[in-house]
Amino acid sequence: MRLPGALLLALLVCFSRVLENGATITFPNSFTMRVEMGIKDFLYRFLGTNERVQARRLAAKKVMKMQPLYSNGPFPCNETAKYRSASKPISVHQLMPGDIDVIAAMGDSLTAGFGASATIQWQVPIENRGLVWSIGGDGTWRNVLTLPNILRQFNPALVGYSTGDGPAHAYAAGFNVAEGGATSNELGFMSKALVKRIKSHPKVNFEKDWKLVTILIGNNDICLNMCYTDEPLAIIAQFKKNLIDSLDYLRDNLPRTLINLVPLGRIDKLLHKMNLPLSCYAPHRIFCPCLFGPRFDRKKILYSDIVYALQNITFQVVEEARYNNLETFAVVSQPFTANLFFPSYMNTYGNPMTDTTLLSPDCFHLSQYGYARAANALWNNMLEPVGEKSMDWAEPLVNFKCPTESWPYFYTSFNSNSIRYNRSRVKN
Repeated sequence: MRLPGALLLALLVCFSRVLENGATITFPNSFTMRVEMGIKDFLYRFLGTNERVQARRLAAKKVMKMQPLYSNGPFPCNETAKYRSASKPISVHQLMPGDIDVIAAMGDSLTAGFGASATIQWQVPIENRGLVWSIGGDGTWRNVLTLPNILRQFNPALVGYSTGDGPAHAYAAGFNVAEGGATSNELGFMSKALVKRIKSHPKVNFEKDWKLVTILIGNNDICLNMCYTDEPLAIIAQFKKNLIDSLDYLRDNLPRTLINLVPLGRIDKLLHKMNLPLSCYAPHRIFCPCLFGPRFDRKKILYSDIVYALQNITFQVVEEARYNNLETFAVVSQPFTANLFFPSYMNTYGNPMTDTTLLSPDCFHLSQYGYARAANALWNNMLEPVGEKSMDWAEPLVNFKCPTESWPYFYTSFNSNSIRYNRSRVKN
């Protein structure tokens, strides 16, 4: 039995708005979670497994720009080296790609996978977690370029990546605890849920396995919270507190962990500079009214300053050396989002138009191809010294960095300083 399409669409839109506003109805936590899980399971039963939806999704994956270009090429890095330590490293500053045993992610809809393979607007809230840049594990690096699919070339036994479509509480979500609509206020809950999930997994040696966690948060702080508070500037201090509290919890409760902290992009400037179809403007006002709703135009300068402040906090938290000089825990800013831009092309009228193949149909979330760019950029950042990291992205697999025999490790603040010190000695 199938519900009428109009009713399904209404349910999906209403539910997505509740998610994007970060739980507008307040119940005790356990009851709230049961209600949310029940609604999500209901929607996925009727929408996520709908044969026509799945067929469209599969068709979309096949026409993604990156797929035919690299389907037959070899992996860009030396596969025979493997870059995995003979025994488990004792220091987070000596981690090779093959040393990562467990992968996880926290964040909002950009990590939950909203719209990655959607072909029409109402498919956007379906969470394509298996395609997500930082945690997706569908396919291989040749057809779905993600961080786990890259890491699996070095360690095929990697645990925790997401597969398929579904909500965060589904088994296939793996260690992806991101939720659509989440703000930094939810980081504490996600941190605890993540530790509990990893600790209980039968294939994880909780004390000895090395873990990689990628965090991207803040879009909903600025898109949905900032303009509905009497003191918008207060979210800056709250964002920093939420981030530090979460990182402190992971430091104290998740042994042997490297954190990728990805800063918020400047969406206040990015989307305004893009030349998009008219169909994109309504979703921008729905998903991000604080920055794109006309009623808040008079506060645009203030709100832009807040976006800039939140972006900088992710750098400041690392630069304050709160997590430096630790042997089994490190936090590294991976700034490829800092100066993000979308390429454009000339249309038939000679006007520049943004390349929407990187975007889902709502022009707010990313497509599978957009996720491939993000995965490539994140991987490159991990192999670039702190202070020398690229702050943009490029065509997938065109600029793809590899570990080397002279430096096979992921960069942290500590080992980046060591490299600079050794370089200076050579020059002198």
